[in-house]
Amino acid sequence: MFGKSVDELDLLDIEALIDNKVPEGKMLDYKLTLPGNTDSEKKEFLGDVVSFANTLGGCIFYGVKEERGIPVSIEGFSSEDIDKDLQRLEQIIRNGIEPRIIGYKMKYLELDNGKYILVLEIPKSILSPHWVSYKHSYKFYGRDSSGKYFMTLEELRLAFNESLEISERFAEFRAERINRVRAGDLGIGNLYLDNNDVYFLLHLVPLGSLTVSGLKRRLNFESIQNKGFKLKPPTSDAWYKRYTLEGFYTFSQNKENQLINSYSCFFYNGIIEAFGKLPVEQKEKERVILGGTLESFLLRRIYRYLTTLMELNINSPLIVSVTLLNAKSLIINPGVQHDLDIFPNNTQIALLPEVIIEDLSQIPYIKIHNIPNINNNLPLSEYEVVFNRVAQVFKLLLDSIWNMSGLPESLFFDEENNWKLSKYTADLYVSGIY
Repeated sequence: MFGKSVDELDLLDIEALIDNKVPEGKMLDYKLTLPGNTDSEKKEFLGDVVSFANTLGGCIFYGVKEERGIPVSIEGFSSEDIDKDLQRLEQIIRNGIEPRIIGYKMKYLELDNGKYILVLEIPKSILSPHWVSYKHSYKFYGRDSSGKYFMTLEELRLAFNESLEISERFAEFRAERINRVRAGDLGIGNLYLDNNDVYFLLHLVPLGSLTVSGLKRRLNFESIQNKGFKLKPPTSDAWYKRYTLEGFYTFSQNKENQLINSYSCFFYNGIIEAFGKLPVEQKEKERVILGGTLESFLLRRIYRYLTTLMELNINSPLIVSVTLLNAKSLIINPGVQHDLDIFPNNTQIALLPEVIIEDLSQIPYIKIHNIPNINNNLPLSEYEVVFNRVAQVFKLLLDSIWNMSGLPESLFFDEENNWKLSKYTADLYVSGIY
């Protein structure tokens, strides 16, 4: 709207709205006061937020007086504790809308008279349609130049179909990339694939990248190239880098035949793909890997790429998927004495279930270059907390690893859902094995 982010707005920008008599409309609304705490006020507020998210997104300016939709003056509103007021509004949004709206921003400006202006920016949602769920309201709102309105059945049908199309686009993308890898056909050269090895293909896909506008987006990775450990291939410490039509690749090659054995691809639209070999032990006709080793191996790499997306300020909801290739006869070994019936996996391609992360803020963030063995300013216990949380978020994925060998769930969660491998994984991570 202003050609700048909400974080950069100042009082001059709001005065410009008044000077230019910019009217309320599909993407803009003015309110004199903040919503109160009555049920009706909360529902009205939530309806406003939902209407923007379900349409084109937009901004609400609180503390601006309007007449017939035209802003006439900056009045401001009183607040005893503005931070608490923001927390209250965030809680209302978080608990009163389904599915959750991600990526909205709030910024307040203090006036000379001690009053405040609040700007609430709501993005167009890729998870629409959203509804107001507070107090079992269950109402869908859209927005036009006259303000919010109840969405029609046709609008709801189109919105649900668009969400379905995103799921279909992800499935098509995953299948296409699997076929490209199996064929060894990449923009950087040919892959080295050995039938005796088991490989993994990891995808982190921001849902925004699957929309029409997202497919055209081009990210610039120059800002993070100096952090080589973030961009390196998942199973190599020595690599090359190259831009291609698809994105920015880092990859390692076999010295003898120059075939690629591991790579990461950072697509211009925000998708991350990583490929490498699993640490599997060959035993006669079976391939064996310790279950704990595999869980830790995958989570360390997933976390590294998640923090990369965070540093690129990609706040879109995210799909994370892992595919195992050449996985037939793979056995997941508990690694301890047991009386469990363990079976070899029977599929050549193991499509582990994808995990949807609605909000990246649910993943704790610690910069890799702050690891203790480099500057000792973070205790190991903090990394244990991080990986315990990451494992909880990805429990569905970890459980599916054990499903391949006939077990119902991961063996490494205790009764309180804490991951038993948090310290082991943190030890590896802070040693630079990630």
